[in-house]
Amino acid sequence: MVYRCGMSALQRIIDHLDTQAATGAVVGVNQQTVATWLIKGVPPKHVIPLCAAVFYRVTPHQLRPDVYPHPDDGLPEALRNQAAA
Repeated sequence: MVYRCGMSALQRIIDHLDTQAATGAVVGVNQQTVATWLIKGVPPKHVIPLCAAVFYRVTPHQLRPDVYPHPDDGLPEALRNQAAA
């Protein structure tokens, strides 16, 4: 199954980190892999590291709501309950 929701969230991460290559470097993948994620979605194991790289300006819930269904899911304790604000 191809997961297509949350692509604008990934683009926001890419924009914050400047390039697809820089985004991939955060999790040890190349630019082509990140380009594929824009089509197919980010694998769950990369969600938290990517969100952390942008200081949770994009939350795990925004990037993969199927894996992190509640807005606070995946957030550090200090940021919980702020996601809705």
